Amino acid sequence: MHTNKKLSLAFMASILLVGVAAVSGGDNLAAAGGSPMILVDSDNDGIDDLLELRIGSNPDEADSDFDGVSDLQELMVGSDFNLASPLHSIPSSDTSLYFNVYSLGNDFVAEIFVLNHSGVNSLSMVRARAADQIEFSFGQLASLLVDTQSFAAFDAGWQIDRIRFQMPVTSFHGSESIAIAAQIVADQALLAQSVTLTCVNNVLAQLVFDELAMTAPTHSNTGFFGLGSGNGNGSGGANSNPRGGLFPTEPSSDGPPASGTLDEVCLQVLQPIAYLGAGRVEYQVADAFCDPLAGAVCLTGCSATLGDTIIGIDIVGLLGG
Repeated sequence: MHTNKKLSLAFMASILLVGVAAVSGGDNLAAAGGSPMILVDSDNDGIDDLLELRIGSNPDEADSDFDGVSDLQELMVGSDFNLASPLHSIPSSDTSLYFNVYSLGNDFVAEIFVLNHSGVNSLSMVRARAADQIEFSFGQLASLLVDTQSFAAFDAGWQIDRIRFQMPVTSFHGSESIAIAAQIVADQALLAQSVTLTCVNNVLAQLVFDELAMTAPTHSNTGFFGLGSGNGNGSGGANSNPRGGLFPTEPSSDGPPASGTLDEVCLQVLQPIAYLGAGRVEYQVADAFCDPLAGAVCLTGCSATLGDTIIGIDIVGLLGG
């Protein structure tokens, strides 16, 4: 199995147990032609508009590169949804997991996509922070569930299941970093993927390792990638210092910058300082600086994160590898 280098979502334990009243549900659906809003999917490709803005696909085109393969399918097989490719070059379907998040105002959405041919058998989430690590079953997450939906995959006999959770964004703001791993069992394969969130100058941001394109899913037939890996190709030992960029979870309504333009992202070099068990890793920010990287802006207060503590999940350790 492979876990990509994207890092995950953050829940507070109390929020996982709140009632439906804390979730705004579908009330924020926008009228067509308006500004992007939470839970809206203008092109009906299965990827919410705001998530498309975060990952760089076109929220108004189900097939951003017009190559005959939907953005959602390309997301799940790891091909580039912004680069037209001959159909024969698109990877075949393989059981895979993709997990990412976005926010807008008071709302926060976590979305899980599973490419499979025989259904998703189980789903749980693991929350890691400095003080503890807790696993939450699907039943415990039920009050936060927005919906589940299936979409046809490119290959016959395959489907893409989407599970969406919504909660108050205030759950993730605070002085500590929190990581969440989504775990699923599908097609007799156990898959997991994690996200780490932290606040910089009161801006909620997701830590994305190296220069990883934000499109690589977790597949069932490749090697693990954990938070302790050292570089962009998944090599490097657990003691290597990973490098990552902080991306605000709330995207600009204008979307990513046009091709060829450069924005700046807050880059961090993380030094592992403690292995806390069951895949939980404590890092300290050893360096932090702004550097050009398409798709992000440098966060005010970037350099001030030097010395901050980041909690991450090493999927290899989480799954007992």
